[in-house]
Amino acid sequence: MNPALAGVALAVVLGAVVAASARNARSAILGLAVVLLFSPFATDPPAEPVAVAARLIGAVLAGYLLWIGSGPAGHGSVGQASSWSLPRRPPSAMAATGWVHRPSDQHSPRPPGSRSPRCR
Repeated sequence: MNPALAGVALAVVLGAVVAASARNARSAILGLAVVLLFSPFATDPPAEPVAVAARLIGAVLAGYLLWIGSGPAGHGSVGQASSWSLPRRPPSAMAATGWVHRPSDQHSPRPPGSRSPRCR
């Protein structure tokens, strides 16, 4: 076993232990971020550099979003600056996603002009 791979595996395990046993939310997020940052290097065979870079960017963005979400919700926070009420956000986001990703006849296995059983 490669000593560097053993070190990466140890960092991943320690990050998982910190994430699972932390009492503070930010400590758990830090442990999760360590796991996400080091886990792309613990693969066998090693991943290509582009795949590792994409995983690292995803890990940093995910950790940052969780870090922001666990912060204090006092004055001056990001959520206070918006004018939308919280209950309206998820339905509007789901509606926008459904509208953008609606199925079209071009990509469907049905013959052109036929309708889905749900649309009748």
